[in-house]
Amino acid sequence: MRKKASPANSFPAKNAVFYACAALISVILIAFLLQMLHKTLAPANKDFTTYLYAATDLLAGINPYARATNFPYVYPMFFAVLMIPLTFLPLWLSAVIWFLVLVSSLYLLIKLFVNLLPKGMGGKWGRQLILPVFLTLLLFTNPLQGNFLWLQVNILVLFFCVLFLHFYTAKKPFIASLVLAVAVSIKIVPAIFLLFLAFRREFKLIALCLLFTAVFCIGLPYLFLGEGVFPAYRSYTDNFILRAPDLAFASREHAFFSLNGFMYYIFPSFSTLPFVKYLTLFFIAAPLALIDALNYRKAWAFPVIFSLYLTAVPLIVTDSQVPHLILILPAVLLIVLRLFFIKGWRTGVNVAVSTCIVLCFILARIFGYSPFWFISLVLISFLLVRMLSSSPKIPSRRS
Repeated sequence: MRKKASPANSFPAKNAVFYACAALISVILIAFLLQMLHKTLAPANKDFTTYLYAATDLLAGINPYARATNFPYVYPMFFAVLMIPLTFLPLWLSAVIWFLVLVSSLYLLIKLFVNLLPKGMGGKWGRQLILPVFLTLLLFTNPLQGNFLWLQVNILVLFFCVLFLHFYTAKKPFIASLVLAVAVSIKIVPAIFLLFLAFRREFKLIALCLLFTAVFCIGLPYLFLGEGVFPAYRSYTDNFILRAPDLAFASREHAFFSLNGFMYYIFPSFSTLPFVKYLTLFFIAAPLALIDALNYRKAWAFPVIFSLYLTAVPLIVTDSQVPHLILILPAVLLIVLRLFFIKGWRTGVNVAVSTCIVLCFILARIFGYSPFWFISLVLISFLLVRMLSSSPKIPSRRS
């Protein structure tokens, strides 16, 4: 009998491909682990040691924002509370544990995000996804290396963001609000999803999220600082949240992603005018709000809109660094999975734009201070908007 032709949107992964990709991922992670241990034991791990110093200060009843250092603690105090158990361990052991937390978070966020997608984009989490996932991670080698080398918290924050979307689409609002509050209490960036909830009129969920955030950010640190928690947050607000953006930051760090940074690159004098930062913020926030307003009723589009919100963050935040680009991993994974599993997506325009994104990632790594990161973010946003232009012909897992 003649064998049945496999569906056009299927991509069966052979054992050799699976084991080769899994082995390469393992080798890369081991290399990152060894690099991290070398930096930590030097000691030169500016981010991780800053987290531990903040936790130590908080445990001693000292304002964690008052420590004089070149790398100040710039997160809500809830994260310092979470780090307290690691302060009782040897530095190398706490670093290894935190590294494993980040690796686990990366695996889980990819698995959760893939399971939110329609069936035709690879099906459930399994071996058939190893090649597109590997290629996506390979493209993110630079941001991943920064996160693992310096043990930054971005991967964990992204995990909680994806977990929030998982519980929200599963219609578990209480848990969704709790998870989003955890994400916001670690790093303020996920607060952008309050706009996502506002468009869907989830005002009760927003109120719950704010309540949980207050408990995490004020209630828990209050146990250590008492009334000192309020002046501590006052200094945090003045010195970090409300400080004027440093547009020259990009030239020192050899990378920029925001529209503000792009304006500074093209017109250094014009971009320093007071109104420009608000104008550039408007040019990012207004299209995002409009796109969400036009698509908020489409449940199948939630992962795409979610990815758009995350992509907007580095376009808005002036002081972003390369490790922060991990936030756009869901967006790039979406694009790669569509190219692999949806034949109709492999049009000339989509393939050409995807190729340009890869080239921009490579050129940005080579040239450093250049507009290539910014251009890649714009192109990624363009493809995400194209995904929203029509309803997918493949059924949703939740339909």
